[in-house]
Amino acid sequence: MGFNKKRWQASNFDEKIGVADGFRRMGDTPFFKGIKVGQNTRNTGGDQVITEVGFKPRIIIFVTSDETIANMNWGIGFDDGIVHRCVYIYWNNTKSELSSNYSLIVSRDAGNYLFGSVSALSENGFTITWALTGDVGLDYMYLAFL
Repeated sequence: MGFNKKRWQASNFDEKIGVADGFRRMGDTPFFKGIKVGQNTRNTGGDQVITEVGFKPRIIIFVTSDETIANMNWGIGFDDGIVHRCVYIYWNNTKSELSSNYSLIVSRDAGNYLFGSVSALSENGFTITWALTGDVGLDYMYLAFL
């Protein structure tokens, strides 16, 4: 059986591979409308409301870094507003750990750390609730998915 051009035409491609048009195209706009990349900083406790996403995210991936990059404290986290997970390197690149309570963490030492997790999802973004001990700040990037 050779290649059958008619069988794989764009008009019936979704049907052939089992992908619904709504997933592949998100209506009349490209799929990438459901992805937002952003960045921010934080050095205080409390709530931080992020509203520039443009949709209600289903899951958010975070990459964090100590604002003093020479400290080499960083992490990668995942959050859907209910489940918060993170792997992070801390205490100036001397320790590593997994967290099942937070998705954003920077810890310089036992007295200076900043932990955060998504506490709410909204129609235009999300809210991160932060817990600060001592004096530390972080920079973070996020990738939010519809």
